[in-house]
Amino acid sequence: MSTDSIGSNFVMQNMIQNFINLQNDYTEKQLAVSSTKHSNNYAQLSDKEQANIFMELQTNISKLSDYTNNNGTIMKKLNTMHKALSNIEKIAQNTKALLTQRESVNAPAMHLEQDIRSNLALIRDNLNISLGNEHLFAGGSTNTTAVGDIINISNIIGDKISANYYIGDNFTLNIQASDSLNIEYGVKANDQAFQTLIGALHTAIKGDQEDDIATRHQASDMLDQATLDINNLVSTLGNQMKNLENIEKTNKDLTFYYNKVINDMVYTDIPSTMIEINNDIAALTSSYSLLNKSSHLSLVDYLK
Repeated sequence: MSTDSIGSNFVMQNMIQNFINLQNDYTEKQLAVSSTKHSNNYAQLSDKEQANIFMELQTNISKLSDYTNNNGTIMKKLNTMHKALSNIEKIAQNTKALLTQRESVNAPAMHLEQDIRSNLALIRDNLNISLGNEHLFAGGSTNTTAVGDIINISNIIGDKISANYYIGDNFTLNIQASDSLNIEYGVKANDQAFQTLIGALHTAIKGDQEDDIATRHQASDMLDQATLDINNLVSTLGNQMKNLENIEKTNKDLTFYYNKVINDMVYTDIPSTMIEINNDIAALTSSYSLLNKSSHLSLVDYLK
């Protein structure tokens, strides 16, 4: 037998097999539409077994829906806190620029203390931010503001910075994000980064009042540390949001899977299946035409 004959025979066998596969798929879909019975994967189960599986799947879907709603709420809180931290980071940078300008030989007359107290007010407002009547930087005490008067009252006691301004509690918020994951989230206003920042601004005020360059330099160094620490907090919140996004993706994939199983158990999607059948008929017609160019058989007769 020539190589050409072997090649032609191989192609013909493939065409025949392709035709058979298409025909089987077509027949299976026809049966599904005509019977609208349960998927073969579940047909062997008793009604009680199917009912138990169905109820368990529905329970899982309901739980996943609750997780999704709760995670969505937490994501909004984290986004709000992330923006507040970014604002505070900019305030720290602005204060640093004010101190640098204060030391300039050519600096015009400045009202440094007034500008810094204005920045303290902005820090207070960002740390007291709320969402849905919940104060976000107050730990578990979400019904109260996180920060008291930091404009007129220094948080430096002796020579130590403190969180004497903090009104919230030390509770770390957490959420059950999925069946297996309980994660902590958020930042509290008594974090060391904020203590350092507020202390830096009050040190700068003292340096301005006493016209003490050494004290102002100390304030500048404290600002550098506070900016670094706040940047780390921004990254921490970013990671928390990323973790929640990944958990939510898994929850959505599970929800899709559970719904698909229920769909397979309960009914056949007749409209979609009919579309697929029409596509199969077109493919069968094309395949049949290639196999039977010289035959007078009709596809309809063949399928009967």
